[in-house]
Amino acid sequence: MFTFQLGHLQENLEAGAEKQTAAPPRSLAVRSMPMARACLIIYNLSMLNTRVFLLLAASTLAACQSSAPLREDIAAHVQMVSAERLMTSVETLCENGPRHPMPDADAPGSIASQKAVTWVADTLVAQGWPETSITRERFEHTRRNGERVWVANLVLEATGNQTPNETLELVAHWDSVAGAPGADDNATGVAALIEIARLMAVAGPAPRTVRFVFVAEEETGLNGSIHHLTQLKVGENLHGALVFDMIGYASSDDDSQTSPAPWLPLMPSTGDFVILLGNWTGSGLCDLYDACAATYVPELNITGFHFIGGILPDADRSDHWFYWENGFGAAFLSDTANFRNPHYHKSTDQPASLDPTFFREVTQAALATVFEWAYHGGHGWTTAVETFAITNPNLK
Repeated sequence: MFTFQLGHLQENLEAGAEKQTAAPPRSLAVRSMPMARACLIIYNLSMLNTRVFLLLAASTLAACQSSAPLREDIAAHVQMVSAERLMTSVETLCENGPRHPMPDADAPGSIASQKAVTWVADTLVAQGWPETSITRERFEHTRRNGERVWVANLVLEATGNQTPNETLELVAHWDSVAGAPGADDNATGVAALIEIARLMAVAGPAPRTVRFVFVAEEETGLNGSIHHLTQLKVGENLHGALVFDMIGYASSDDDSQTSPAPWLPLMPSTGDFVILLGNWTGSGLCDLYDACAATYVPELNITGFHFIGGILPDADRSDHWFYWENGFGAAFLSDTANFRNPHYHKSTDQPASLDPTFFREVTQAALATVFEWAYHGGHGWTTAVETFAITNPNLK
């Protein structure tokens, strides 16, 4: 996850502006948003500025959606999600060291990056995806420190066989910061996409298109996702992006979770949940994830801000941000990075620090979401935005 902060958002809100290996033990708490808890939260929110109260209360109620319909095919594939495969993918991605490209193609970070991207592509082909469905979006850019690098996004297009112009994107960055192997940040996100792609290959073609986007350069300014948006085909119906960034660390310890906003009463103090952020257009995708989790993975704790995620401090730190900025819907999944994980951007961000059970649950709920949308019409909640030419990508 890119380290960047939007301190002005917190200031605006406070001013009332309008705007496994060995896994740690996990709590047995049910999903994080029963109605009784939501009512208590809304009461606490009533102590805030009126406009802030209305926004946060509405988002709280949005996190109380009903379950998705139970479908036998989805349930079967949800059970096929493998914690062992997820962890093996993370270990493979980390084994060559930090995935941090450098101007020198022979530098260790560049070699590790090349090996990682090649391994992902080879794995997708081994799953049965044709090589013609996999492309590399190569680009060159200058980082803020002056380094000029060539990098590439990797894209798998699972083209729909009935309405291929209806598209959902799954996004995870493959790079890490220098000095960190990036197990949680973000080999977990990459591994989740690989596992969902595997099970889509098992299920066979879907009516709608699912695009798997493994982006570069998230850690140096979100440049991979910016570049990807410039490559979108004009005129397709993009139903949003489900963005994965750090989804494998959990703790059942008291006070293991901190909050980006001390004034926010919604954030639990135990770090055993996945956070789900959305913008207005992406709120339906958040609802769909929440509903699918309730049906297929009821043990997964979720804390969600379904359409006001952008008001939170630090909300701009991952690849969902430029989808939001360009009017597309996006839902962001994370274990909250440095607000929970003590290994964030450190050499200790190793596979052994992850919780495979939690990691699997987040991925299972994502797979159910994708299958409900791609094979069964999406529960009627997602909102399509027609893609357009993005001519000012602000590449650094």
